[in-house]
Amino acid sequence: MTPTTPARRRILLSAFACSPLWGSEPGVGWRWALELGQHHDVTVLTHAYFRDQIEPLVLRGGTPGVSFEWFVVPGSLGHPHHQLNSRTYYWLWQLAARKHVKALLGHKPQDLIHHLTWGTYRFPSFLGGLGVPLVLGPVGGGETAPWRLWRRWPWREQLFYGVRQLSIVLSRWDPFVMWSMTRAACVLTKTRETRAALPWFARRKAFEASEIGVAPVEPLPPQVRDSAAPLRLLYAGRLLGGKGVPYLLPMMKTLVEQGVAVHLTLAGDGRLDSWLRRRIETLGLASFVELAGKVPRERMQALYDTSDLLVFPSWHDSSGNVVTEALARGVPVVCLDLGGPRYAVDAACARVVSTAGLDEDGVAGALAAQVKELAGDRSLLASMSAAALRRIGEMTWTHQVARAYTIIGAQLGWQAAAPAVLADQSLGEVACV
Repeated sequence: MTPTTPARRRILLSAFACSPLWGSEPGVGWRWALELGQHHDVTVLTHAYFRDQIEPLVLRGGTPGVSFEWFVVPGSLGHPHHQLNSRTYYWLWQLAARKHVKALLGHKPQDLIHHLTWGTYRFPSFLGGLGVPLVLGPVGGGETAPWRLWRRWPWREQLFYGVRQLSIVLSRWDPFVMWSMTRAACVLTKTRETRAALPWFARRKAFEASEIGVAPVEPLPPQVRDSAAPLRLLYAGRLLGGKGVPYLLPMMKTLVEQGVAVHLTLAGDGRLDSWLRRRIETLGLASFVELAGKVPRERMQALYDTSDLLVFPSWHDSSGNVVTEALARGVPVVCLDLGGPRYAVDAACARVVSTAGLDEDGVAGALAAQVKELAGDRSLLASMSAAALRRIGEMTWTHQVARAYTIIGAQLGWQAAAPAVLADQSLGEVACV
């Protein structure tokens, strides 16, 4: 083995959610498994629900370097669909998996246990202290926003995010989180906000890395845009407060009143659906805002292709898969300087709005100002579209996993363990406007 040849390690990847058919967390589990299997011998521990999706691919030889361990909590509670979305079940699954993994290590030794999904630091892994180094992450869940940015939201949203922010504060003293962090050799966090939310002792071994990526992007044919047509804005995601949805309607009201030709499509569903419908009528925006509902994944690409700009003012997300999906289709982004989306973009392909000192109306106004500027300068928008495709070329799954394992390898003393693709070990952040 030459000094530049990666050492092939045995990795147990704990991915409760892992699916070749789904996006979000299950998609992350699947793509990381495939990427790691190119360089290491990977055993994936996942929920048995995904067996029917994965096993046909295994039998066809579609997962080289990767094998699977299917696990459910003995005497499982409820239907699998409920289990996959239940925080209580997930916690019990993680706890019960410790005994299963301990037995597995007896006949299948591993060099590393890597907990990947769910990627939220407040839901701990119990796979530490088994005689094998444990790596956690990339994990998120520490992203917050000051109360002034959500104090006039519907009371259910205020209650939800109030409880969420309280749980972030209390998690620093959660004995289960502290137990998990104590036994981890390395913690990867999706954002610096999550790193700051960790128990104090864990921050010393925490590093920033992204968990989301894209397949290599094929060159797109030039998009011919009608500069006289309304600017087509897209929001894609759950209709939740922390996703920034409440800022979008006052933003649109401001743009319409200023005479900007613009149309917004809201693709997604969620608990604010009815509230948004009432607000659209109250603000007189029925001709300018479309509620498209939940859009199937196979139709989202076409929706990106007919949009000029993704407006995604979320501070709830640690990553924001829709941002990378939009960039991969050449769609520039407007987001906030809070949460994870800003880490996926750069100044050439996005506008990151500063929230310093602003309230809800101020954020809506700042978003409107950015959209108005781009609506009036379609050549700038075209250059941002080209920059989006250049940016996404740096965010393939291969690059993202390689960056993370460069950090892991350095922390564990694997001198040649990381894949050959090396890059900076921290996430970038674009300047705010």
